[in-house]
Amino acid sequence: MKIMKILHRITKTMLKLCVFLYVIALFYWPICMRYFTTEGHGSWKTFFENLRRSFIVITPFAAIIFILILALRWFLAYKLEYIDKRTFMNRVYVAFALEILLIIILMVIIAMASNQNEFKIIGASMTGMYLSTDQGTNMIIVDGSPIVLKAASTKGIDYDDLSNGDMITVYFNQLLETYPAKALIYDLTKEEEGSIDDIPKEVLESLIELGWLEEMPTE
Repeated sequence: MKIMKILHRITKTMLKLCVFLYVIALFYWPICMRYFTTEGHGSWKTFFENLRRSFIVITPFAAIIFILILALRWFLAYKLEYIDKRTFMNRVYVAFALEILLIIILMVIIAMASNQNEFKIIGASMTGMYLSTDQGTNMIIVDGSPIVLKAASTKGIDYDDLSNGDMITVYFNQLLETYPAKALIYDLTKEEEGSIDDIPKEVLESLIELGWLEEMPTE
C-alpha cells in the first residue's frame, strides 16, 4: 500500500514532466530554424510554419504517453480507494477510446508523410522576384543573384499564377552551391504583383550569356 501511494505521487510528477517535455519538443525545431539558420533566412513565417508542422507530428505521440500515465494514476487511485470502481471504469473507457483515436491519427500522419514531404521541417525561406526562363526553368532573383527552383517533393510546386517580376517567398531545406544556385523548395507564396521591369537588366543579360534566356524578355 505504501509503495502504491509513492507511485501515485510519482505519476503526478510524471504528468507535469510530460507536459514540460512536450512544450520543449514542440518549440525546439521552430526556434532552432528561426535563430540558427543562415542570416536573413530565419523568418517569423518560417517559425510559425515549423510550429504548425511540429504540432501535427508531436501532439499525438505526447497525448498517447500522457493518457497512459494518467490511466496508471487512475488505476493506483482505484487500488488505494481514492475513487470507486464505477468512476475508474468510466475513465478507463474514455482513455481507451482516446488511445484508439490517437493511434488512427498517427497512422494517417505516417501514411501522408510517406507519400510526400509535407511534414518535413522547413529549414529556411527567402524572398525575391520570380522569373521563368525560355527553357521553362523557374527561378527566383535574390539580391541580384538568380537561383533555380526545384521541387523537393513528388507533389511538385504550382507556378501557374506567377508572372515574371512577381515578388515571391520560397521555403526550402537545401541550397546547392552551383551557378546559378539551386534551391530545393517545399512551398512558395506570392507576396505581390510585379513585372519584368522589376528584375535588374544586368541579371537578365547574364542569363542570356549563360543560355538561360534567348533574348531580353518583354513580359
